[in-house]
Amino acid sequence: MTFASYFDYEGVAPVAPPSDQPFLDRASAAEWTRLVAACELVRFAAGETVVRAGETDRALYIVAEGVLARGATPADMIPAGGVAGLRSFFDRQPSGAGLRAVEDSEVLRLSFDRFEALSVRDPALGRTILLELGRLLATRLRALDRG
Repeated sequence: MTFASYFDYEGVAPVAPPSDQPFLDRASAAEWTRLVAACELVRFAAGETVVRAGETDRALYIVAEGVLARGATPADMIPAGGVAGLRSFFDRQPSGAGLRAVEDSEVLRLSFDRFEALSVRDPALGRTILLELGRLLATRLRALDRG
């Protein structure tokens, strides 16, 4: 699997709100290679459940291909380049909303244990990932503030 054109959206309108930039959109190819090596690649068929509401899964879900959804509105869609699972990843609480594949999708699943192992091997990448997750959370909070 190659991620050379992972964030190439030329001619494709994003489904996520415009303030949501793709996860790690400024990461180098080498950083992506190290991150992908730490993840588990999981494939989901359209309509398949990724995480059930109330389920505890302390993991990040990075959408490599396809679209995932937390709900039914366009704002609930997570296109390729997006990430899901942030709250449970940080607070160890069950998922408030389920997560399902809207179309056939490939997801990079980064469990908290694998993140910790990656951060020990590569502290700079671990820090970069945490700062990026913080940016995404701040962006989402600002969107809530705007109503």
